[in-house]
Parts: sequence; C-alpha cells; structure tokens
Amino acid sequence: MRIRNEWLIVRLLKLAGPLTSVLLFSAFAGVLSSLSVTALFLLGAYGTIKVISGDISLLWNVVCALLVFAFLRGFFRYLEQYSGHYVAFRLLAVLRDRVFGALRRLAPAKMEVKNSGELVSAVTGDIELIEVFYAHTIAPVLVGLVVSVVMTLFLGALHPAFGLIGLAGYVALGMILPLVNYALEKELGRESRKTAGLFQHLLLDVFTGIRDIRMFGRTKDFAHKMTEMETLQNDKETRLGMNAFLLNDIGGSIQLLTTFAILFTGSLLTSVDAVSHFAVFYAAVGFFASSAPVRSLNRLGNGLIPAFAACRRIFSLLDETPAVSEAKQAATPGAPGNLELKAVGFDYEAGGEVLDDIDLTVKKGEKIGICGASGCGKSTLLKLIMRFWDPSRGRIELSGLPLTQIRMKALRTMEAVSLQDAFLFNRSIADNIRVGNPQATDEEVAAAAERVNLSQMIERLPAGFQTKVGELGDRLSTGERQRLALARLFVRYSELILLDEPTSNIDRLNERAILRSFQQQFADRTMVIVSHRRSALNIADTVYELKDGKLQRVR
Repeated sequence: MRIRNEWLIVRLLKLAGPLTSVLLFSAFAGVLSSLSVTALFLLGAYGTIKVISGDISLLWNVVCALLVFAFLRGFFRYLEQYSGHYVAFRLLAVLRDRVFGALRRLAPAKMEVKNSGELVSAVTGDIELIEVFYAHTIAPVLVGLVVSVVMTLFLGALHPAFGLIGLAGYVALGMILPLVNYALEKELGRESRKTAGLFQHLLLDVFTGIRDIRMFGRTKDFAHKMTEMETLQNDKETRLGMNAFLLNDIGGSIQLLTTFAILFTGSLLTSVDAVSHFAVFYAAVGFFASSAPVRSLNRLGNGLIPAFAACRRIFSLLDETPAVSEAKQAATPGAPGNLELKAVGFDYEAGGEVLDDIDLTVKKGEKIGICGASGCGKSTLLKLIMRFWDPSRGRIELSGLPLTQIRMKALRTMEAVSLQDAFLFNRSIADNIRVGNPQATDEEVAAAAERVNLSQMIERLPAGFQTKVGELGDRLSTGERQRLALARLFVRYSELILLDEPTSNIDRLNERAILRSFQQQFADRTMVIVSHRRSALNIADTVYELKDGKLQRVR
C-alpha cells in the first residue's frame, strides 16, 4: 500500500519528537537571520534617503546599525544551520539504527528475496536524502511563514494596498509555485530513486562477478547495460534540474513583478497624497529583501520529492512483517531430544507447493540423510527446521516443543548449520572459523581446521591463521571456502547438526577425511544431511529421498 505524503511528514515529525525544541530554535534563529537581512536593506534605504536629502547627521549611526545587523545576520544564520543539521544527523543515526534493526528482524527469510542493490541504496543513499527534510525543510517553512506574516503586517502598516500586494507575492512564491514544482516533479522523483536502486544492484552484480564476466567475454555487454542505466539516471536527474531552473526563473520574475506592482501602486497613491514617496521606497525594498526566504521554498520540492521517495522505501522496510516471530511465552528446552516433523507442508508466497505432508522423526543422536533432484525442496526443509519460515501446514517439534514456542536464541544455540552458500567475511581465517563460536580458543580453531583438512594449507601461508580470506573468500579455492565454512561446526557444541550439500565442492579425498571427522566429533549428536552425493550420505543411519514434495525411505 502506498504511503501518503501526509503520513510521511507525520512519521518524520514524530521521529523528531525529542528534538522538537532544537528544531523550533533553528526556525527562530532563521527568522531573526532573515529579518536581519531585511533590516539591512531598509537601513540602507533609510541612509540613502537621508544622504539624498542632504541630512548626514545620522549617517554614522546608520553605518553602525548596518554593522550590527550584518553581524546578527551571520550569527543567527550559523545558529540556524548548526541546530538544523545537528537534529538532522542525530535523527539519521536513529534511522540507520532502526533500518539495521529491521534487517536483523527480517533476516534470514525475507533477506533471501530482497534486492541487495536496493537494500544498499536504502541504507546509504535513501537515509542521506532524508537529511533534506530535517535540515532544509522544517525550519525554512517556518521561517518563510513567519517572515511573510511579519512583513505583510509591515507593508500593511505603510498602506493596506502594499500589504495585499505583498501577501499575494508571498503566497505565489511560498505556496503556489512550490505546489506547481511538486506536481511537475513528483513522479519523476520517484522514478529517479527507483532507477538509482536498480543501478546500485547492477553495480553490485558487476563488481561481484567481474571475474566471470571477463572469463565469458561479456565485458562489453555489461558495460553497455551500465551505460544504459547511467544514461537513464542522468536523463531523469537532468529533467529534474531543468524543471528546477525553470521554476527558479519564474520565482525571480514573480519577485520582480511584485516589487514593480508595489512601485506602480505607490506612484498612484502618491499622486493623490495617500502615501509618501519614502513609504513607497521602503515598501518596495522591504518586499524585495524579505522575499528571499519565501522564494527559497520553491526549491524544497527538488529535495523533498526524492526524499519522500526515499522515505517510502525506508518506512516500507521498517513496517515489513518478519516471516517468523517469537512467541511472547517462548520457552528454552531442557535436555535436547528428538526432532519431529508432523504432516508438514510448505508453499512459497510466489505460489507452488514445495513440501506436502512430511512426517519424519529423528531420534536424539540419529543421523538422517536426504537426497533428491535439484529444486525438490531439500534446502527448504532444512530452513524450516532452522525456522527461517514456519510451515504452511503441520508443525515441527524439537525436544517435545513446537519450534514456534522455542526462543529463537535458544534454537540458534541448539542448532549448528552449514549451508551450501555459506558466507565468508573479509577477515582472517581464524575469525571466519570463530563465527561458529566467538569464544573459541586458538587451540580449538586449529583443531577445527585440522578436522576439515585445512591445516597444511594454512601452515604454508605467511600469516597462517591471521591470513585474510578476501572479499567473499576469493583468495581461497571453492573447496577451501567450503571446508573453512564447515570448520565452524567443530568449534560449536550444538546438539543438532544441519548440513546442506556439505561436500559438493570438495574432492573425494578431503570428503572422506571430513566425513570421518563428522563421525568422530558428532557421534552422539543428531544430524540431518542434505546432499546430491551418495558418498556424503554414507554416514547417515537412514536415507530418504524427497520427491514430489514427499519423503520416501530409500535406505
């Protein structure tokens, strides 16, 4: 459901609740800064009139007053900018914290279907764009409103006609023109943010897969795609800029036309002695000088349109419902027991039944193997046991408790998992092994490496266990990356071991050594192994085949 702009503004203001007083102070300083500019022009007009009339007795006083207001202008302008940006960056930090909290809450299930480029764009560019609202919108709007009211009263005091003309100019500059700007650019702004997210995703794909792109001779194809996307993004931003320049010129024309209208009306009024020439001069100078903060409101749309588009993406992420949630009365099981699947069925949101009426009991300490064709649902079954998702039908129990009633932290402690796409961090080999247990000693880390046959390779490295594996582990071979991920299991003390294609990229010699380590290290632990390789299932007590959504025992 699309979030309306009114709700976006309400939510953004609510977020700023604790810092409202600072925002109001920023607006107050902005009003004084703008009025100081107007006072400078009016004092200059007053001094000019005195000089022309031959009265220079107060000229020194006027110069001193000009210096004072010039200082006040700079001082209050500084306070306005400092306080506005203080609020903005404090709130951006809060938003970043909430976005990362949302990512943690949504992970791991919904993160598997998220566009990584859009997520990166949301966490970086989108949040930065929201700074426009807090630092360059709230205070300027309040400043424009207050200055318009004060100066309308001032012009009306000189003559009601001046007040009406000035009010019409302020409304045109501060209300009508910004609305026209928004109407022209709102759809273009949304498209620009969407394109930026897609471009970010393409860049991530290219940077991550540059080796494969070059090996298969697809460099020109991807370069062409990047150029097309960049051209599309530049076109949208150029159109936004052209609209901004056009409306800025229109704003300048309105400012001048209103000033000329005051002068023309003043000439008519002076012809009938309804007002003095000096009053006309003060009115024209006063409006021209004071219209600058009001005219600046016309430029708000240029920043607000992409900012609101960014807000929608951020709030949609924050409001997204996790695939699973922890029960209020969730419990921590005592001694680990059996794993039971009772009439379990599962359908993905996109449609299509994956699992149908699965019944399976894995007794404590038993080793179960599951094989089947690619895409038959083997990995999905493991992820249900890990509670990435909840079953569409039936239920899964561990130690006699439904998974939905077990604390998530306790479940993660009870389970040790190695997925076929395990992630390696660009840190040392030791750090990557310690992902399984941050408290693991150096001896435990070395023993884990020994069990997956990595010790000799690590010993040949100049920095040994402190060698960084590179981004996504690209300094290691595919088999070494998989073995390093498996080493994490050996520094954990979980009772339920879940393995998804644990040896798919490992040669037969290393596979035998690792499977032997599994048998020795996890002899008394429950294990579920998913694999295409029959050899990897040799350590299983019972083997099932998953076919057409159902389990059939084959050994």
